[in-house]
Amino acid sequence: MPYYDDLNKEDEIAEGGGGTQLSPQSSVIAGQGATAPVQGTTTPTPDNPGNFVGIQKYLDANSSQASKLGDSVAGAVQGAVGNAREAVATLDNEANERIQPISALDEPIKQKIASTPEALTAEERNIAKNVANSSYTGPKGIEDFGDSYSKATSSVNAAKQQLDSTGSEAGRQQLIAGAFNAKPRTQGQNVFDGMLLQAGGGRQKLQNVAEQNADLRSEANPLVQTVDAINARIGRADDPSTPDVNEATGAIGGSAAAQQDAYSAIQSSLGNWTGSFTPKVASAQQALIDKQQALASDIRTPKDFTADNLALLGLNAGDRLWNLNLNNYIDEASPTDINAANVASAEDYARYAALAELAGLVPDNLLFDPTKVELAGTRPDLQVNQSKLKADMQARDAAYNKAYKSDNSVVPSLGEIPLGPGLEAAALYESAAGKSPEWIESVYLPQLSRQGTPAAREAAAAISDKLNIWKSNQHYNSTISKR
Repeated sequence: MPYYDDLNKEDEIAEGGGGTQLSPQSSVIAGQGATAPVQGTTTPTPDNPGNFVGIQKYLDANSSQASKLGDSVAGAVQGAVGNAREAVATLDNEANERIQPISALDEPIKQKIASTPEALTAEERNIAKNVANSSYTGPKGIEDFGDSYSKATSSVNAAKQQLDSTGSEAGRQQLIAGAFNAKPRTQGQNVFDGMLLQAGGGRQKLQNVAEQNADLRSEANPLVQTVDAINARIGRADDPSTPDVNEATGAIGGSAAAQQDAYSAIQSSLGNWTGSFTPKVASAQQALIDKQQALASDIRTPKDFTADNLALLGLNAGDRLWNLNLNNYIDEASPTDINAANVASAEDYARYAALAELAGLVPDNLLFDPTKVELAGTRPDLQVNQSKLKADMQARDAAYNKAYKSDNSVVPSLGEIPLGPGLEAAALYESAAGKSPEWIESVYLPQLSRQGTPAAREAAAAISDKLNIWKSNQHYNSTISKR
């Protein structure tokens, strides 16, 4: 570049004679007080070389300006380097902000999901649902960084080009021109500026800049390393075609693994609970069928009740049924009325409500509505109207006791019995005719037993038969026994 400070002045290089001679004003420092140790008063021009001096004397006279030229050119290169590094840092910072993998569920939350999902807090449920239903939405590759990546690429390439230019004369002349936005230059100007740059230590300064930023010129420059690091952080998903190998890496792979892990934890817990709960419905239905069949069997053979059926009926061994039909006191329930909603306990409702929310189950996929906890434990069962049965048994007891004291039809009269040998038993039998069962059983039969005669024993046997027939007709002997 022909001018260092004043770009509006035009200096020229004169070439001729026995070698290249430079005009004192044909330098990049024209207008900055360039000193030319000349003789005479004629202003030299290309057409009139006049009093020219040697290059070394001119460079010596302008050594302070030469140093400024080196600083400016080296500063311009350093500026390009700074721009490159800043652009790479900006790209990296954007990656830090945008590459946000899904975080895996904390182990305590997973343990709650597996064992006591109903104990999850609202915040923990939201976290679990979000992770299980989320997917990675960040950048999928370096191309997704658009302007930031383009700027970093162009800035690094520009800096690399300038750093490469510091190693050759032609490159340094381009750096000089670029540093001062020079107009078209002559070969003489290029030669002079290159020598002036060297004289001021500029070449060493440029060399220092190049050495200090050698990483930008390498194949593994900061941009390449940053891009590799970003791609590694983005990662990839597992390849389903290779089930034996897990290729998942980075944010994509980690997010997929976190999502799948949360989803699996929820589905596993839901599956385990459903698997253990569903059989309860069939078991409850079968239990009702078994209970109905066992009670029906005992009713058919009332001498042999199980303890469970006695408790169900509210009876005790030895109670008299008086020929009552126990089926009339049973409230039958149908096994088909037993379902998940009325089999589930309050704990089942709480747990299923939590799992259904986590899994996002819709009403059509629910075993039962977990919000209707009032139905918990209301499954129909075999019921006996114990109070009515007891009342009817007491009424039969009272009727029997009344007949026992007053009924005179137990022993029918034989009519008039003539006196004579062999008729003593008949006479004793006739004495019981028209008497109550209570008198016969508590007074007369003991009396005959005390007599002990053959006639008394014969009469007692006949009277007892009549009494037993009467009691049988009253169903006095229909007592319950326990097996």
